[in-house]
Amino acid sequence: MQYLGQSIELIEEAPGWLGVWFHPCCVVQLGFFPTALSAWEAVTELVRRDGASRSLAGLTQEWREQNLISASEQDAIESSLFQYVFDETAEL
Repeated sequence: MQYLGQSIELIEEAPGWLGVWFHPCCVVQLGFFPTALSAWEAVTELVRRDGASRSLAGLTQEWREQNLISASEQDAIESSLFQYVFDETAEL
């Protein structure tokens, strides 16, 4: 399946449903969920968060190139964006 240009699979296994996202850098597996719909919702939420974070990271790069922020500020912002994607996913 495709969602926002990303490849996703839902796999049913004995403990429940597993959501698999084929991220450009790696394969991300989320599971196990009681239904295919709940697995789908978790994976698509992660894809949305990743897309938003990557867009904002691109913006911080532009700010850095224009000397609007320092390298340490850019690092702090990008670290926060990364945490937003993956730390919040633990709640999904």
